[in-house]
Amino acid sequence: MERLTRVVQDLSQARTYEGIVDVVRHAARDLIGADGATFVRRDGDLCHYVDEDAVAPLWKGKKFPMSTCISGWAMLNKQPVAIEDIYADERIPHDAYRPTFVKSLVMVPIRSQSPIGATGTYWAAQHHTTSDEIRILQALADSTSVAMENVRVLDELEEGKARTRAIYDHLPNATFVWKRQGEDFVLADFNKAARTVTKGVVAGLLGKPPGELPHAFPSLEEDLAGCFERREAVRREVECAMPGAKDPRRLVLTYGFIPSDMVILHTEDVTEQRQIEEQLKLAQRLEAVGRLAGGVAHDFNNLLSVIMSYADFAVDALHESDPVRADVAEVQSAARRGAGLTRQLLAFSRKQILEPVSLSINKVITDIEKMLGRLLGEDVDIEVHLAEGLGSALADPGQLEQVIMNLAVNARDAMPRGGKLTIETANVELDANYAEQHVAVKPGRFVMLSVTDTGSGMDAQTKAHIFDPFFTTKERGKGTGLGLSTVYGIVKQSGGNIWVYSEGGRETTFKVYLPRVDAPAAELQRRPASVMATGSETVLVVEDEEAVRRIAERILRGAGYKVLTAAGGGEAMLHCEKHSGTIDLLLTDVVMPQMSGRELAERLAKMNPRLKVLYMSGYTDNAIVHHGVLDPGTRFIGKPFAAAELTRKVREVLDERKAAGK
Repeated sequence: MERLTRVVQDLSQARTYEGIVDVVRHAARDLIGADGATFVRRDGDLCHYVDEDAVAPLWKGKKFPMSTCISGWAMLNKQPVAIEDIYADERIPHDAYRPTFVKSLVMVPIRSQSPIGATGTYWAAQHHTTSDEIRILQALADSTSVAMENVRVLDELEEGKARTRAIYDHLPNATFVWKRQGEDFVLADFNKAARTVTKGVVAGLLGKPPGELPHAFPSLEEDLAGCFERREAVRREVECAMPGAKDPRRLVLTYGFIPSDMVILHTEDVTEQRQIEEQLKLAQRLEAVGRLAGGVAHDFNNLLSVIMSYADFAVDALHESDPVRADVAEVQSAARRGAGLTRQLLAFSRKQILEPVSLSINKVITDIEKMLGRLLGEDVDIEVHLAEGLGSALADPGQLEQVIMNLAVNARDAMPRGGKLTIETANVELDANYAEQHVAVKPGRFVMLSVTDTGSGMDAQTKAHIFDPFFTTKERGKGTGLGLSTVYGIVKQSGGNIWVYSEGGRETTFKVYLPRVDAPAAELQRRPASVMATGSETVLVVEDEEAVRRIAERILRGAGYKVLTAAGGGEAMLHCEKHSGTIDLLLTDVVMPQMSGRELAERLAKMNPRLKVLYMSGYTDNAIVHHGVLDPGTRFIGKPFAAAELTRKVREVLDERKAAGK
């Protein structure tokens, strides 16, 4: 019993199955004076002879069906079996034992809820097993069962611990565990992400209080104490410096209480997420302001058309020495400035009409480089780096020139004491990763235009509003605040994107990305000078705004044209039915109640296939454009227009018919 007690103590200290097997196979033989011992584990429907301690080799490492071996019989019947003469017992596979030394044996099941194995002893001579020997072996087997269960539980705990550690280390965000010691906390653990984020610094801080951490999170000690005392989660978003990081990072800190005097701190870096959210808010705000600005510009353009035209009529009617002529000239000047503002508002709101062509940005820059020099002044050095083999971009040449000019003027204003302006171009590929971090950007091929100044830079608050209409950092009366708004609208309407990179006290870079196309760059034609063009053809003017309608009629009659007018589509169709002569041109507003200009043109084309069409509008809709791009073959003039511009455009459209032989 003393020896059995020591064996039980040895089993209780065993931490592996191998250790249990080693104890049992020696003890089973020694406790009852046997010649050999075996240890068998159940493996499904097989008996696995794990190890043996015998005077001759038996079946170590082999597996047999439970129905063919005596250890299987003991497990299946859940009771010990003692055999004095193995060759006289029909339960024994005699042929299997003939090569061995065994003459007698005893086998007892290792029981749990169901037998999980067996242990037994052998004798080389016939041996009568006593009941005491069986009880000793069964007690050993029962202790073995407890030891195996302990090892199983320990293995599961270790597996669970390893699994938890693996999950913990695979968390993408830095996580720390703090343990309460007295009134303070000390760092008890951290995961791999924490080691990476802190550049390994955290490894030397185990057991240290929060105050010894470099780059400590704001309110760390207070939040740890609050979570621990209230036994509830604490969540806080902070900005803090991180080892190796150039700029502060935005972190969401979540503290959770763990029973046994611990608090776990989970960190989530949301810097990029917050930046994208700010980009989205900016885009939404600009979209809303753009809709409002576009609506205002539409109505204002009609008013400006009337003001500009009647001012032109008045100037023409007044003698050069008339003192009133100077007053009217001021009205003309103010109206032209107003027209410029509405064009900028329409550009920002992406409601202007573009006539894009495949063009070379390098060629556009080269053509206006001298003009930029005169515009910026001698105290600003201009460096131009144009990429060789630059792809073509699909854009409106005039609008692209305006983008470059506005960016250059903005750069000059940022360098009041002079500096350097650098213009660069390049072919770029924007990948999915870039698109994920920039709102509304799609991966693909782009032509990049970069404008960099050496000015004072912008702080975050200024940068968040630079594209807002009428936002300016200049003194009152020094600027409209529409230059960058116009750039933004043109770029977005052209299917591109614009991003600004700047910090207070540092240079500023604007990068414009326009979709790259495979078509070769077209030859750019300069618009002819604004001179009055005359004619004698018949023009049907359709405009729901009476004042604008009268203006168009007066201009065209003054240029020699015969003019019919209508306030809407129905009246225009009646004119066509009743008019005995030929109507050569339809000049129609695009957006009208009841019937749009496009619908009217299509109906009249059935009545008069030779009819040419010129659309006019101060605002775009989907009638003649798609996403602000003019439908191919469509002729258009924007409001407000000058008399010379209208007559020139009418003449161009009419002459196209003659050139085509119609």
